[in-house]
Amino acid sequence: AQQRANLRLLTNLRVATKYPRLTRAYFTRRGLSAEIIGLSGSIELGPAIGLADLLVDVVDSGRTLRDNGLVEIETVLHSSACVIVNRASQVMKDESISALVARLSDALP
Repeated sequence: AQQRANLRLLTNLRVATKYPRLTRAYFTRRGLSAEIIGLSGSIELGPAIGLADLLVDVVDSGRTLRDNGLVEIETVLHSSACVIVNRASQVMKDESISALVARLSDALP
């Protein structure tokens, strides 16, 4: 279950993320001051090594968070992916596109 936090009560927040512009915009929109630390790789280690207080990352099942002793406190945004094809390519490359879509579908849980 998602836990809510009053981030306004926290000061000098350091936030690790692979998405610095999105994260900065989110905190600015909420009127919160935070130092945004752009990282790549396993950013969930940021809080564990004292580099950051919070992190903003893509979460699917939450397993990686739990494995690292973290908990989701807020959702920044919901997202989804879609495949878009122009009409000419759909006609001319139907077989290749259908094969790609099938492989993507097979990769989904």
